[in-house]
Amino acid sequence: MNIKHRRDFPGLEVHVIVNAPDGASLFRDEHDKRKLGERFAEVLASSDVQSLALAIMDTHVHAQLVAGAAPHSVGKFMKRVWAPDSRRFNARHGRRGHRIRSQYFRIEIRRPRHSFNVLRYVLLNPLLAGMTRSLRDLETYRWTSLPELLGTRPPAWISREAALRRFGDDEGSALERARAFLAAGLESRAWREDMNALLWRFPGLRPLFPSPDVDGETRAIVALACTTLGVSPDDWIGAKSAKAWSARGLAAWLLTERLCLSQKDCAARLGVAAGSVTRLRGIGRELALAHSLWIPELAFEPRVGMMSDVIPTEPRVGMMSDVIPTGRAGGRDGR
Repeated sequence: MNIKHRRDFPGLEVHVIVNAPDGASLFRDEHDKRKLGERFAEVLASSDVQSLALAIMDTHVHAQLVAGAAPHSVGKFMKRVWAPDSRRFNARHGRRGHRIRSQYFRIEIRRPRHSFNVLRYVLLNPLLAGMTRSLRDLETYRWTSLPELLGTRPPAWISREAALRRFGDDEGSALERARAFLAAGLESRAWREDMNALLWRFPGLRPLFPSPDVDGETRAIVALACTTLGVSPDDWIGAKSAKAWSARGLAAWLLTERLCLSQKDCAARLGVAAGSVTRLRGIGRELALAHSLWIPELAFEPRVGMMSDVIPTEPRVGMMSDVIPTGRAGGRDGR
């Protein structure tokens, strides 16, 4: 496993996702899952990294980890788990080459609300994917750490005390809150949609999650940029003023940040030259900050809520009635 080490600091939480190349299955049978679980437990027992949650799916694996004191502790932990397991997998199935993507996906968790929703997302993942039928079934499901959190299975995949402490110091009340927190998650789709939108930002993860309405989101972002800067549809299409150019910059920044579009795709959707997107993004970033449309520390946390929070709803942005131009616009953005 080719790991690009990223420096951690003690206590940093990360949501890690491992999947096979080209959407292939990560496991052939339950024996492969069991061996990975054993390896994960073995490395966890000898590492200063903490694990808060683990879900072993068919095509991918989710984990929520807390970095230890050593530099690059999460990367080294992942390499110790996956490198030997991949060699074992290849030897057992008579295959060669990479079993998993050369770089696992890692999303740093900076805020408590994001932390709670990642924990809920990982624990509920088998149920949300239809691998179990109910929360009661999930509490005894073999390939998630939920039974360990609830105390119905000895802890091996998680640092149970650290995970349970999220819900309170008293074990009885913490377990009650944890069950209520998960049950509430099943009744609400808003936080799931937000988590999927967050993970869809990473192009390599897109095959795992439902794709958003990119055309509709693009129209909404263009409408937001025009409304914010007072640009009319005619001015936008003709690019007749510096303000229209600024509106394109604001839209370019929001398209690449919110939808994780490539600069080439962004250029095609805005009708500008591909080489101009970098300059447009620079303009758009300043405008987004000035108009409070983008907050850096919340860039990877769109409207996720803690167990006691009411998830806010945002008014839908009005859609432009005109079709977004597909050709290169005239004026300044043609340069």
